[in-house]
Amino acid sequence: VLGFGEKLVAIRWSDLRATADHELYLLDVSAQALKGAPEVDRHNFEKTADANWRRSLSAYWDGALKP
Repeated sequence: VLGFGEKLVAIRWSDLRATADHELYLLDVSAQALKGAPEVDRHNFEKTADANWRRSLSAYWDGALKP
């Protein structure tokens, strides 16, 4: 449905907002921002532990979430 599940994208936990009942987490961004988000390789999660990768992730979301 709508391309969900085709790729994994990285999102910082700090950017998610929980619903009042804590059943869901929300990220208020445009579809374009989500489409351009850094991808995570399903077979290489170790890459996400790299400091340079995490810096680029933060830089992306800092820019995408600017008001």
